[in-house]
Amino acid sequence: SPVDAARKLVAKRDQYLSLISDMISGTDIDHADGQKHILEVRRQIEDLNKTISIIKQSVKLSGDRVAASFNNVATSGESGAGISLSKRDLPKFQLKSAATKYFPGEESYDSVFHFLRIFEKVVSSSGNDVETVWKRYLPLTIPYEYDLWLKQELLACVSWKEAQESFVKKFNNSLLRLNARRAVQSACMLGGETSEAYFNRFSRACVEAGYDLCDTSIADAFLNGFPDHWQIQITALLCTSFPGVTSWTTQQVASCAINILSTI
Repeated sequence: SPVDAARKLVAKRDQYLSLISDMISGTDIDHADGQKHILEVRRQIEDLNKTISIIKQSVKLSGDRVAASFNNVATSGESGAGISLSKRDLPKFQLKSAATKYFPGEESYDSVFHFLRIFEKVVSSSGNDVETVWKRYLPLTIPYEYDLWLKQELLACVSWKEAQESFVKKFNNSLLRLNARRAVQSACMLGGETSEAYFNRFSRACVEAGYDLCDTSIADAFLNGFPDHWQIQITALLCTSFPGVTSWTTQQVASCAINILSTI
C-alpha cells in the first residue's frame, strides 16, 4: 500500500540521515571526494523527502495518522530545506592553545578562524544556509563559561558576518596573531605540498595575522617560501605575464606558480 511504501522510504531516509551525520563530522573539509559524496547523499535525502511528501498528500491521511507514520523523521515540503543538525554533529569551540579543554575528546582548533571555517563548512554541508541558522547552532558549540557574552553580545548580532566579527574580537588574542604573523614571515613550502595547498595555508595565516593579501611585501614572503630553483621560474613567468611590474600580489605569484609547477 502507499502507506507501507512511505514507511519503507522513511526507514531508508533514517539510514541516510545517520550516515550523513557521521560523514559530516568525519570528513576533512579539504577532502574533495568526501565532500562530493556528502552532497550526493544529501541530494538522495532531498529526493526521498519529496517522494514521501507526495505520498502523504496522495493518500490523504488524517493528521494523527500522518504524525504516527512519520513522527521519527522531520520531513518538509519546502524546496531547499536543509538537514537538522544535532549537537553531536557540530564542532566544539576550543583552541589548542587554551589551557582548559571544555569538551574532552573533541577536536581543538588552531585559531578562531579555523573553528569558524569548520562550523560554516559543517552547516553548509548539511544543506543549510549559515546566514539563516547560525543563531540556532552556534550557541551549541560554545562552553557554558561564555553564556553571558553569548546572550548579551553574540546573539545581538543581526548577520553571520557580524557574528564572526564578534567572535574574533572576543577570542582572537594578541598571542594568536603573533603566532600567525610568524607563520607568514617564515613561510616555507612543505615537502609533498602542492602550490594550491601552500597558497591556501599561507592565505589563512595572513587572515589570522591581519595582513592584506594585496600587500606586495607579503607576496615576497610567499614567493621566498618556494624552493630556490622554482623561485627563478616563477619570477620569470611573472615578468612575462606582468611586463613593467616589479612587485606582485600573492594571488599573482600563486597563479604563476600553479601554471608552472603543474607541468613539472
